[in-house]
Amino acid sequence: MNYGAVNFNYANQNAGTLVDELQKDLYSKIIVIQEIDSSTQMPKANNQRLDPAFKLKTLHQIQVIKGVYLRFSSVVI
Repeated sequence: MNYGAVNFNYANQNAGTLVDELQKDLYSKIIVIQEIDSSTQMPKANNQRLDPAFKLKTLHQIQVIKGVYLRFSSVVI
């Protein structure tokens, strides 16, 4: 298996391409890891927000410090 990673800026600039390639089975899945503010349920940092082209399904969440947790999501098509 091959693995790769991109930052949020790259993902947002290439959202259409990444989703299209996922639909064509060029990737088995796209996993997103975000630091979430528990009071707002939004990414803690603006640079962790994704283009609306990415539809996410939460896979797991784990609290890392009070009020903040990591959310692991999968991009769904």
